[in-house]
Order: sequence, then structure tokens, then C-alpha cells
Amino acid sequence: MTVQELSDLLGGRVVGDASVVVSGFAGAADAEAGDLTFVSDARWVAAARDSAAAVILVEAPIDGAQAVQIVVDDANLAFALAVARLTQGAGPEPGIHASASVHDDATVDETAHVAACAVVDVGATVGPRACVGPGAYVGRGAIIGADSTLHANVTVADGVRIGDRVTLHPGAVVGSDGYGYATTSDGVHVKIPQTGTVVVEDDVEIGANVCIDRARLAETRIGEGTKIDNLVQVGHNVKIGPHCLIVSQAGIAGSTELGGHVVLGGHVGVTGHIKVGDGAQITAFSAVSKSLDGGQAYMGVPAIPISEGKRVRLLQMKLPELLRRIRALEGKLGEEA
Repeated sequence: MTVQELSDLLGGRVVGDASVVVSGFAGAADAEAGDLTFVSDARWVAAARDSAAAVILVEAPIDGAQAVQIVVDDANLAFALAVARLTQGAGPEPGIHASASVHDDATVDETAHVAACAVVDVGATVGPRACVGPGAYVGRGAIIGADSTLHANVTVADGVRIGDRVTLHPGAVVGSDGYGYATTSDGVHVKIPQTGTVVVEDDVEIGANVCIDRARLAETRIGEGTKIDNLVQVGHNVKIGPHCLIVSQAGIAGSTELGGHVVLGGHVGVTGHIKVGDGAQITAFSAVSKSLDGGQAYMGVPAIPISEGKRVRLLQMKLPELLRRIRALEGKLGEEA
């Protein structure tokens, strides 16, 4: 792409020669001739100024830089969009690999791709330009939407519905049984049938080895645009709102509801049957034990508003010194007695 084409794509303003051609991309310190790089904060200004890159995405022009600059509102976001465009390929060829197994009663769009050793079971539907990767399984009656990608060894279980432009990374399992048991009077655990489904809305990304359980009766739902990191567990009947960010090794227990734009940091645990409001942010290693209002950040075990949590953490750090002082006062009082 030329600089001008890239600038038009990003809605930027060119400072320099707009006819320069961009052929690659790299970080500011590693960029070479023809590469695109970016500067999103002051730490990288010096590296960008001295960079051999052909083009720099900046939020304010850098004096003395030899490269052409494209001024944008958010350099990090613009770089992500530019790299996505530069790496955009034609995708795999449509068709079904000879070693794949597609049931006669399944429907696979003629523009879709089904890779080696994949299985598309009875009554399943694979939509236009969708890709079912090597060893992936699309269960009975499952639906894979247009332009969605199931990477290697993904499992989409029976009856699950995957929207358009969804990406499932290797090993993800959508529609495994929810964890539910009834216990008899003599302590025997009896499995409760999990007869519901999972609905994954459009533009969702689900990381490697994520497990999303089907509902007991109705549906587990992942909202539009939500991004789920690797190794996350989503329990049965959970409702995750649109455009949430769920970071690695978080766990959400059954029947909990997250509003829109909720952020769960790494290792966050959320108990079942509660609600977390729109825009709530939970810091890493926190434990959510009750419903939380939206629009603010939380931390700790149990999770409390972050302003309060910081004070609690500060007091915890002072406890050894406070204990030493209390013991010294007790000793002094004992001597006086």
C-alpha cells in the first residue's frame, strides 16, 4: 500500500511523501526500509526518530524524524488496523478435504473450507467463507456463521450457534456439559442433564483451550464483540454482554450475568448467580462474591471498589509494623504494672 492509501484507510493526515510504498511492519527499534511502525507514547519517540522505517504512525508529529509520518488519533489502534490490512490474505481455498467427514445431512456452503480430518455432523450448517480447521468438530445441528474460523481441534458441540466473523482458537470447546449435580440423602451425586445450548454472537474471539458450558435448560450467551483470552472457564447459563474483555484463567460460575464492556483481569473468579454492571473493571486475582455496580473498578478478595481496596492493601502492608508497635506498648504497660 502507498502511504496515501494507508492514511485514507486510517483517517489520518500525511506529513511527508504520500507516494511512499509500505511493504512491511515492525517495532520502532527493529524497523527496516519499507516498514511501518508506530509511536503511542513518549518512551518510543527517540527510537522512532532514529528508525529506518519508511512510515511512522504518530499522534503528534515528531520533529527531526526522517520517515514519512501519518498523524492519527490513536497510534496503537491505527497500527493494529494497518497490520490487519497488510496481512489480509485470500484465506484457504473453498472445498472439503478428502480426509474430512461431512454428514450427508449437513450443509456446507460452497465458499466454505473444511480442512483435513475435520468432522461436520448430521444437521450441522457451515456458512459462507467459514473455515473449519484440521481436526475440528461441528456437532449435530450446530451452526457456524459466515466468515467464522474454527482453528485446529476446536469442538463446537451439538446445537451450538456460532455467529458471523467469530474466531475460535485451537482447543476451544463450546457447548460442553455444565457442571451440575443433585445429591441423594446417602451422599451420591446424580448428574443433572444439561439440555440447553450456547449462543456466540457476531465478532467474538475465543482463545485457545477456553471452555464454555451449555445451559442446563435455556442458553449460555456470549455477547457481540466480546474477546475471551486463553484458558477461561464460562459456566452454564452465564450471560456475557457485548464487547467484554475476559483475560486468561478467569472463571465465571453458572448463571452469572456480565453487562456490556466489563473487563475481568487474569485469574479473576466470579461466583454464580450474581450480576456485574456495565463497564465494571475487575483487577487481576480478584474474587467477585456478590453483585457489583457498573461504571467503576474493583480489586481484592472479596472484590471491593478500587479506592477502598488500595487503602486496605496499604493497611495490610503496615500490619507487621503495627504489630511490632502494639507488642512494644504491651511490654511497656506490663513493666509499668
